[in-house]
Amino acid sequence: MDRRGRNGGQGRFLSGLKNACPGRKKNATDPLASHYSGFTLLEVLVALAVLALTMGAVIKAVGSYTGNQAYLRDKTFATWVARNVMVEQQLQHAWPRVGEIKDTTDMGGQEWRWLARVSQTEEAELRRLDVEVRLGDEDDAEPLVVLSGFLWQPGT
Repeated sequence: MDRRGRNGGQGRFLSGLKNACPGRKKNATDPLASHYSGFTLLEVLVALAVLALTMGAVIKAVGSYTGNQAYLRDKTFATWVARNVMVEQQLQHAWPRVGEIKDTTDMGGQEWRWLARVSQTEEAELRRLDVEVRLGDEDDAEPLVVLSGFLWQPGT
């Protein structure tokens, strides 16, 4: 038969199929056999396992960041409360008794408990003031901040 006969048309049809499926591998024995590449079930499971481990690490890092941020916020507020107590004692211009002073104050939408310990130093006209600050609902917890300062006797 000639080139335009039946065999010729079938050849053009098969070459059109080859061009229509660019991802298929050519097989010398069967021109219509196709081998498409793709992911196996094992490859998908490994990819999901890697993704799960990565997401776990990201979630842990975000949780750690959030916890640290809350701790630093509380520590900053506690420092401000301690400084306010120290400044109030200095501005009273009164000679504080040796002992403890307890009170609460509100700052940042939270209640803060503070304890000021006044102690005598080696200098007669100088007293030491240690201010401990805790969150209002933490009775036995370690103080978030301990601030120390000194007070001069008024009139000296």
